[in-house]
Amino acid sequence: MDYLLECASHSPIVNSRGAAPREIEEEVAAGYAQIASRINEFNPEILVLFGTDHASSFSLSGMPPACVGLRAHALGDYDLPLGQVLTNPQLGQSCINALHEQGVDVAGSYEMQLDHGFTQLLQQIFGRYDRYPVLPIFINCASEFRMPIKRTRALGEAVGTFIRSTGLRAVFMGSGGLSHDPPTPRVSDDMSPAVRQRLINGVDWTDAMLRDRTTKVYAAIREYAEGRSKLKRLNPEWDAQFLEDMLSADLDRLSAHTDASIIADAGKGGGEVRTWIAAACAMTTAAGGYSAVVDYSRAVDEWMTGMAMLHGYPEC
Repeated sequence: MDYLLECASHSPIVNSRGAAPREIEEEVAAGYAQIASRINEFNPEILVLFGTDHASSFSLSGMPPACVGLRAHALGDYDLPLGQVLTNPQLGQSCINALHEQGVDVAGSYEMQLDHGFTQLLQQIFGRYDRYPVLPIFINCASEFRMPIKRTRALGEAVGTFIRSTGLRAVFMGSGGLSHDPPTPRVSDDMSPAVRQRLINGVDWTDAMLRDRTTKVYAAIREYAEGRSKLKRLNPEWDAQFLEDMLSADLDRLSAHTDASIIADAGKGGGEVRTWIAAACAMTTAAGGYSAVVDYSRAVDEWMTGMAMLHGYPEC
């Protein structure tokens, strides 16, 4: 077996102990432990991690639809540690070249700053950022200038073709989703100058700025959990259908999703399922198909996220 598929949700408040009932915290922790056990037994040579960003590192001054990181470090947002992420720069450069040859125009980064859209999964599974080399592939899931789902499929397939050509033992990972509607700001004429500056031109985050954002986001999530928010409620029915789509391993079915329908049914954060779709497409292309199992699925209001975990092996 040369490939493994692992997909899981993330939420900023997962790292805040006591935010959710202990039962949920224990269930999710057990799920992360199972992921760690599978990956450690598999002993990969590379983790191909499709993740996203939350207006933390990429800005609208030049937002790429997708970007491959040669080197990367953790921003340290939402109570996650700072640190360098173990990568393989030569592999990253080769990936960019291969994707361009296949007609997929990704950007590249010599030093990608990763927020919790990447690092939470690594921290929760391994407790560190250097357990295995990571090939970080950013997909714009939330900000303006998102690519359509069919191009996400093309990205995933091209990555799968590249990884197969290397002969490396790889885990394809997707970090994000499922349904959720976070208080993500959008560029508008009536927004505050400070927020507009951050979204369009980016900022150099200080510890104080990160603490302030954490406090505000945690407060918004608590308000949501208490039913005092106007944000869209979680949609466990949509989550269940998306998981069925993932289990089908039918790329036509997965890529039939549209940005508009996802936002309407699963909220603004639902677009993070692009990371799952890309991972599934990469796995299918590299392995010739996969057979998957849903390990966990639960709408967690206290984390404002439809939490789910899924893994898959190549079809026999």
